[in-house]
Amino acid sequence: MTTDQAELDTYPVTEQRWDDLAALFEKPGPRGGRQDTANCWCSVWRYPMRSAESNKAALRSLVTDHDPPGLLAYRDGEAVGWVSVAPREQFASLLRGSQFKPRDDDSGVFVISCFAVDRSVRGRGVGRALVDAAVRYALERGATAVEAFPGDPPDYKGKLDWFLDYGFEVMRTVGKRTVVRYTA
Repeated sequence: MTTDQAELDTYPVTEQRWDDLAALFEKPGPRGGRQDTANCWCSVWRYPMRSAESNKAALRSLVTDHDPPGLLAYRDGEAVGWVSVAPREQFASLLRGSQFKPRDDDSGVFVISCFAVDRSVRGRGVGRALVDAAVRYALERGATAVEAFPGDPPDYKGKLDWFLDYGFEVMRTVGKRTVVRYTA
């Protein structure tokens, strides 16, 4: 079963949308527990990992004091998905790490670093819609390319077919991850 992307609205995460992002990250699953992002708060690629509370505060600071660090997808007025997308320079851990360190000096490259999709809508096209929205958002902000790192098996970095179907090209494989790039 798929969701028509027209049923989703996507918006940059600004201070006014912080509560929606926090609610998505902290929403209990069908058997309890929280989203995979509830401890990380999409900080692993931006900062050294700390406590869930510190990571949450760091993401909130990004939302309130800087350009939006990502997008929220809404369905019927409720936040059901998140994608982290920003210029590559904002991901310090990614730039320092040996596995995903850029192999080029390109300027204007944006990175899609992670996703969170509410369990109630998984498998219904929200991830694909977020890829589309993230690429459009990056290009509108002057991106020359967009990179992502989906895993096999799929995880918080998305599914490889979401990216390949959109037109991303495989650059290389690093362990369980595939480095993909969309060039404008």
